Amino acid sequence: MVRNTKKILIFVLLTLVFTFAQAQTAETAAQIEVNGAVIENGTISAEEVSSYYEYYLQYYGTLDPLFEEPYVKAFILNELVKERLTEYFARKDGITVEELQANNSSVSDEEMQSYYNDNRDNLMQYEQYVDFDYAYFETQEEAKTFYDKAAEVGYDKALEESSVVENDSYTGLKKAETGEAFVDILFGNYDSPIRISYSDDGSFVFRVNKLNDMSTYELFKESQIYNDILGQIVIQKFDQYITNRIKDEKIAIKTSDGYAVWIAIAKNEDMQKIYDIFYPVVFDKDGKVVTDDPWLLSGLLVSIEETEKIDQYTTEYNAIVEKLYNMGYKSFAILARMREISDSEQVKLEYNVALSNLLLQDIENGNIMSVFQYLYINIGELEELTQSENSQIRQKALEYLYRMYKVLGDTQSALEYLKTLQSENPQYMDFGAALNELNQMTDTVGGENQ
Repeated sequence: MVRNTKKILIFVLLTLVFTFAQAQTAETAAQIEVNGAVIENGTISAEEVSSYYEYYLQYYGTLDPLFEEPYVKAFILNELVKERLTEYFARKDGITVEELQANNSSVSDEEMQSYYNDNRDNLMQYEQYVDFDYAYFETQEEAKTFYDKAAEVGYDKALEESSVVENDSYTGLKKAETGEAFVDILFGNYDSPIRISYSDDGSFVFRVNKLNDMSTYELFKESQIYNDILGQIVIQKFDQYITNRIKDEKIAIKTSDGYAVWIAIAKNEDMQKIYDIFYPVVFDKDGKVVTDDPWLLSGLLVSIEETEKIDQYTTEYNAIVEKLYNMGYKSFAILARMREISDSEQVKLEYNVALSNLLLQDIENGNIMSVFQYLYINIGELEELTQSENSQIRQKALEYLYRMYKVLGDTQSALEYLKTLQSENPQYMDFGAALNELNQMTDTVGGENQ
């Protein structure tokens, strides 16, 4: 769980004048203050954050309420704070926002050269790329005939003079993302750009149009990654400028602790510092959890995981997971963590039901091989739960064993679990419809096998 591809509220207490306080009202996400007074347009409402968040939901769908939603909303709020501060500083300096940004984010060629020198090895390993055309043939003989002709008259002419040939072009294929079978033919040192490759699945004739191995600064400047890095450095420089002015002008940015911890995470702040800052807000001197803020709790949980210190902070980690679980948060993200620390039947059931629902979706979408390793554990634990003395746990386990075996196509096993469930609780579900569906599946399979 993840990665890619995300900064101005928290830049660590040591460098910023920060006030971790609850938002002024339920409708306020953050306020920007100078000398105790809110700056012009310095109040950012929760509604405004939510309006932007809706766009993310349209693209990504449902997000986890404890780990994904706070991350996205914190990122949005941080960007809005930065936008308001940019406008404030521009007004104060008597210039436009564009002028303020241009004056404080320029990147020199020397800086880009320095970046290249520091990262040359990584750039050559992960960012070198090739642009090429290719023609595909089912037989080696057809490919060899085309290759010889292309070598003689040129790739384009060979295409014109050949019968229908499956062909296409590709730009920006990175070596790090290229299948092993094609690395040498596309990135190797050849005298000719026309190259041929044979495989059991067909043969290819390639024309390499451009190979950029990132071996020089000039080649780096020709690449898209140069523009990407340049853009990132521009943003980083301007962010640092804003950060420095916040400190110098003693600007206070007030928001809730829950927002604050997730803004720090979204800005990729040091996770150990995040833990140290927010630990006393979550725990008292006796190590007891003293907050019901779910975002604050999940944020501290993430800081422990990202520092890879779960073993060191086991007591605190388990306390947070149990707190969130007992508060009613039962997403798979929490249930998976809870299952690691609890072997109770209830937790085992809730986790495996959530896991089953994920597996059912993948299997129905034809991705059984990608989840195969989880099936045995899931089915095994559900089977154990059918022996529970708690009838509700036992029946839910039977239901999901029936559902799992049905989607796997094992109608006989599915039928056995369905009948066991029916004998225990005839009112549990519409057994007539379920039995009819299994019979239809059996008849279909039988007909196909005749």
